[in-house]
Amino acid sequence: MTALSRQPVGALAGARSQALLAPRTAARTDRASPRRAAKRAILRRHPAAAAAAAANGSGSATPLPPTDDSPDSSAPDERALLLEALDSGSDEEVAAKLEELQQRWPANAHFVVAQARLAAKAGDAAAARALFERAAELAAAAEPRDASIALHAWANFEVSQGRTEAAAALAQRAVQADPKHAVPHSLLGKLAEAAGQLAAAEQHYEAALAAEPRHAPSLQALALLAARQGRVNAARAAFQRAIEACPENAPLYQAAAVFEWKRLGSYGAAKKLFREGQDACLPHAPLLAAHAKMEAQRRNLAEARKLYRRALQVDPRHAQSLLGLAQLEARSGNTSAALKAYRQGLEVYPRSVHLLSSLAQLYTQMKDDAAARETWQQVVALERTNGHACYALGIAEQQEGHWEAAEAWYQRGCDSKDPKGALLCYEGLAELLAFQGKNAAARRTFRKGSQAHSGSSRYYRQWATFEKRAGELERSAQLFSWAARADPRDDRTWLQWGLLERRRGRPDEAAQCFARGVKSAPRNPYLWQVYGVLLFSEGREEEARDVLRQGVWHNPSNPQLCMEWALAEEAAGNLEDALQIFEQGASAAQEPHAPLLQAWAALARRMGRAELAANVEQQLEALLHPSQSVQ
Repeated sequence: MTALSRQPVGALAGARSQALLAPRTAARTDRASPRRAAKRAILRRHPAAAAAAAANGSGSATPLPPTDDSPDSSAPDERALLLEALDSGSDEEVAAKLEELQQRWPANAHFVVAQARLAAKAGDAAAARALFERAAELAAAAEPRDASIALHAWANFEVSQGRTEAAAALAQRAVQADPKHAVPHSLLGKLAEAAGQLAAAEQHYEAALAAEPRHAPSLQALALLAARQGRVNAARAAFQRAIEACPENAPLYQAAAVFEWKRLGSYGAAKKLFREGQDACLPHAPLLAAHAKMEAQRRNLAEARKLYRRALQVDPRHAQSLLGLAQLEARSGNTSAALKAYRQGLEVYPRSVHLLSSLAQLYTQMKDDAAARETWQQVVALERTNGHACYALGIAEQQEGHWEAAEAWYQRGCDSKDPKGALLCYEGLAELLAFQGKNAAARRTFRKGSQAHSGSSRYYRQWATFEKRAGELERSAQLFSWAARADPRDDRTWLQWGLLERRRGRPDEAAQCFARGVKSAPRNPYLWQVYGVLLFSEGREEEARDVLRQGVWHNPSNPQLCMEWALAEEAAGNLEDALQIFEQGASAAQEPHAPLLQAWAALARRMGRAELAANVEQQLEALLHPSQSVQ
């Protein structure tokens, strides 16, 4: 055994990496919790799963147990001690335990793999690579499964370092060491898929399932691959096959539900899958958090809040639930609860860019500009080119008239590795240049951003708006079409594109845009309104009334939309219907609406309904002159 592999991980990492081995004792779950006990029971029933857990390193999720004929190369006491070491406390404590075990059992490769993972976590790539190499040497003299596990762990490390060719070579060696080990086959599939080699990826996933028919990650990967190729029925069938093969695997239900919701917009199917997963599986924080996120997007806030809290009961350190609950409270206007949730999250993850960014946005919502700016500064201290932070700081400088400082922030954020953040900064820079009258430079900036990153719907829409202001209507229309391709469900694109086409004197094209808009966002009352008014102005009265009727059905409490429908019925001579619609709009509106009351009273006067007209006019007078009505 080399002197290198005998050293503790902290010594391998050096003084700098030693400082990174921060304790992870805060908010730890009770070791006697049902979830942890179930996890240990699974590992006891499936010896090879313990080896896989060691290969995955401290703190990672337990993989699905392999088939019962998986080789077992570790004595039971070594396995139990390894699990105890990985769960012993801080990374420094884990490192000390692993070193002790490795010295007692120098031929056990799994201890060295765990040491390598810990070195990688500390940021010492050279030490991690040396330890992985040593683990592979030790495992080569043991069982084939041991060799495959060690090589696969090494391959995963190389993926994290961006060395995909080295990772693929190691995964191939892992397959050769044990062709019946599904995990390296699956990794080869992921690497092929990332390279755009979809047919090869499918072959690798199928090879993984030939080795282990119940390998859940490969079953899930095949389903997602079919979805990526637009084969919806094949994707659904693959998810069904996966769940039938692994009915207690929570990530499969989660992936299937997210597919139904995100890709197909099927809320009912997604909700059914989330609930089935919660019934069939052990409590699983990511599954609960994904369900909560969907409910939050549907504005079912009470249900989302309950799900996030259940997820945090399962795992108090679950980052997505900490962030999601805080964002939910912020959107609900519960600023004190949101602040409390963000602070709880930052106690667990003090360097979380996501938590800090969302906290900064909450401060902006609270009109606390100083706190927002200070928090954004914390973000760029952690991530120098964070696009969202640079954009926010650029906006702040621009609002104070500091154009050079604003431009510097936008320029910095254009180098962000996050495409969304980078595009925000390209957009901010272009609009700053346009504000200064530098239209040519603004156009070049918009173009440069779209060349650097695949443009989002928002980005193309903002660019289109700039071209519209510049009088380039044809170019604006083309950019709106790009925005619609980027996200066909973005109702703001359809609305603004339709308004542009109406301005260009193209009513049929405008109507098509509005029709697509109301289909994607039926609860956007303004889309229904402009659509109905356009049809009415074109003499398409029956269509206009039908559109306005549907709009009110989807938005019954919107008084402006009710008024437009009532006026359309009045113009068609359906005066009694118009009166009823006016009454419906006035009673359903959350606040009195003066134009509706005025139009309602005028119609009542014309129809000789003096008492009704006087009553409505009295309501209107109380709204317009509240002090006089009190007197």
